[in-house]
Amino acid sequence: MILLVCLMLPAGRVMAATGATGITGSVPLVTYEVSTSDIGYFTATISWKTNDAATSQVFYDTKPHDDIADYRFETNEDTTLVSEHSVTLIRLRPRTTYHFRVRAAIPGTEFVAISDDYTFTTLSPPVVVIPPVPPAPPPVPPGPPSGIHLVLESVAASGMFIKEVIIEFFNTAGNFVANNLLSFSRSVR
Repeated sequence: MILLVCLMLPAGRVMAATGATGITGSVPLVTYEVSTSDIGYFTATISWKTNDAATSQVFYDTKPHDDIADYRFETNEDTTLVSEHSVTLIRLRPRTTYHFRVRAAIPGTEFVAISDDYTFTTLSPPVVVIPPVPPAPPPVPPGPPSGIHLVLESVAASGMFIKEVIIEFFNTAGNFVANNLLSFSRSVR
């Protein structure tokens, strides 16, 4: 009986084990473990891995596309060659579902990896309830305070003109509270 064992490792590690450096020949560049984190109202971080060091770029839109060039937004390509990628998207709209695809490439080669379409939804901002401003109290009508009665005590006149008026204030029990002398000149008709 013959037992065959097949060991599957990411391409970059297979090459390293045989002494080669990087992907060569027909082994494709692959993206995997695509995820989102730190999703906020206006930002989100996209992370993924590749089986060899490559550039990083994210294409995104509010709807999916078959061709990566059709996405409305894209980040600048980060030319730092890494196998663990992280790109933060900014200026997003709150409460919005975004579709995205990641792209990694090894410069100067034909090795380019583009992921499937993934989605995330930005957070909804909290609802802030501003209580209505209470209406202004009604203006205080002119006159004595509640429970005080006015009594016109006397009117002094000189010919055809009223010169002064004395007003006295009494409480509801009929007790004298105060008086006021108003001096003016008013024509009487």
